[in-house]
Amino acid sequence: MLNSKPISYRKDIQGLRAIAVLAVWIFHIDKNILPGGFIGVDIFFVISGYIISLIIWKKKENNTFSFIDFYYHRFRRIVPAYYFMLLLAFIATAFVVFGYDIKRTLFKDALLFISNVYFSSFDNYFGAKSYEQILLHTWSLSIEMQFYFILPFCLYFISKKRLLICVLILIIGLIIYSQYKIVHGDQQKMYFSLLARIPEFLIGVLVAGWSVFKNLNKILQSFLGFIGLIMIGLSLFVYNESTLFPGLAVLLPCFGTALLLGNNQGIINTLLSNKILVFFGDISYSIYLWHWFLLAIVRYYLAEYHLGYSITILLIVLTFIISYFSYRYVENMFKNVSIKKIFLCFSIYFVAFLLIFVFVRRINNYFYSFPENLVQNNSEILYNHNHYDGDLILGDTLNKNPYLLIGNSKARVMKTFLDIEGKQNHFSFRVITNSYFPTLPGFSKKEIRKANNFGKSYEMLIPIVDSLVKISPVIFYVLNYIPEDKIELIKPFNYVASQISDKQDFIIISDFPSLDVDPIRKNRSVFHSKSRFIKTDKKQLKLPVELNEFIKNHSNFHYIDLSDSYVFNNNQFPYFNDTIMYYDKAHLNTYGATKYAKFSGQKFMINFNKIRNKVLVNK
Repeated sequence: MLNSKPISYRKDIQGLRAIAVLAVWIFHIDKNILPGGFIGVDIFFVISGYIISLIIWKKKENNTFSFIDFYYHRFRRIVPAYYFMLLLAFIATAFVVFGYDIKRTLFKDALLFISNVYFSSFDNYFGAKSYEQILLHTWSLSIEMQFYFILPFCLYFISKKRLLICVLILIIGLIIYSQYKIVHGDQQKMYFSLLARIPEFLIGVLVAGWSVFKNLNKILQSFLGFIGLIMIGLSLFVYNESTLFPGLAVLLPCFGTALLLGNNQGIINTLLSNKILVFFGDISYSIYLWHWFLLAIVRYYLAEYHLGYSITILLIVLTFIISYFSYRYVENMFKNVSIKKIFLCFSIYFVAFLLIFVFVRRINNYFYSFPENLVQNNSEILYNHNHYDGDLILGDTLNKNPYLLIGNSKARVMKTFLDIEGKQNHFSFRVITNSYFPTLPGFSKKEIRKANNFGKSYEMLIPIVDSLVKISPVIFYVLNYIPEDKIELIKPFNYVASQISDKQDFIIISDFPSLDVDPIRKNRSVFHSKSRFIKTDKKQLKLPVELNEFIKNHSNFHYIDLSDSYVFNNNQFPYFNDTIMYYDKAHLNTYGATKYAKFSGQKFMINFNKIRNKVLVNK
């Protein structure tokens, strides 16, 4: 991402930076245009490893290298423009981002260059919520800064020949490690992992220390440069969000970049030295900082991924203007600033940041202070969700024979519904849920891997769920996850049927509707407004035919259909009494779940009591 001028300034490297940043920019504007554009970051990593290695080795040879000097120059090049962007981003959140989302903007982590650690457990780099995370792009700068703390010591204290052997071993070992972790369901963690990204920097180190390119003639260098360009081009158009990345897949764009870095006198070198590409390469760091922030903040405000041509063009122009001024008046201004002036500037910066922090909080509370029961599910939303903290008994806690509620995030929302019904009708229940992938034993490894990082939490919870299923008189399951393969759909239910006795009942509860937009975000309010309200379509998941047949053939499996509930079919939906019932486009808030219980609780209990009475008669 950085465009410092090393010992011998190469215009073609600036041209390569331009290709990298433009690829990332296009990908972030619309991932369908350039599906592999995310590999632009990997190109930056290889370039960084190459440039930094040349700088340190050259200064080491001249006995002029100093660790203090190195880190000071890195700080001076990276931090001013970066912190300037963070400051303006922080101010923007006061007027655009809802209070309950400000906590997720990770300013503290971004300031300390550790945001990649948080994002490794986030939804998904390519996921629905990620495009609204205004500091998501800081993960790569965090990794870059972390690597800068390691590399100088290796380059300085280990001889070049021995180091290059170690580098080669590390590249092979770490790529095999990351590929293994990705295949076993840890792709999200690996995408943001320093360990998984180190090979990309080290490929740059390898090129910097390997003198073989210097001995090649112009024709051969041109040929290798052309091959490198093809490798990068293939990555840009063949890779997409379903590619197992980083892992082995990084080799194609990174080795392509390596061939271009080694090509310093061929035809490709001349093409990359084009004035326009060099200009974009010079301002590439500022473009990287600003393009994502502007896209994400507008997408958050509009609650839309696709912004339309007019808004997109406006954002492109705005990004270019801000990036140019950031490059000229922030980046360049700090190039020759003394340590004393740097210290003074950053002292003022942090005082300003603290004052703005108070300002942002007050302004944000004034505009977006919403009741908690309208912007979340309930206070126990995360208890036994994606992890196990021990038994949580809800409903009538005096009842010492608890049932079990399992499923995914939709089941988590049903805690409020069943808690109300349990208290009124004297039953209790435990709850264990998992995001996206339901805590229903019996799914194959193939299905679990589709859930990315959620697969690990599923595998951790299943042994607990499995044991509780065998002792719970009743198991409640909210139907929400439907695999494409119908065999995979029935397999978990067959497994559960083999584990429970005839005296146990498995009750499948219908899903509640999802929406096509987030109504709070779309209308900028939790209360119904006739002037701003945009009608949203609801999506109701129906009971699959295969599962219906399964239930007919198993007397202790039942289905309770609450899809005709008045709360989902009133003319104000997704509002009730002018108050929103959803905290996002898929989940009821506490208010909505309470109204759901009020209007559908009686029907639920009538059906539930029929099941219980039938069991008593059979006994």
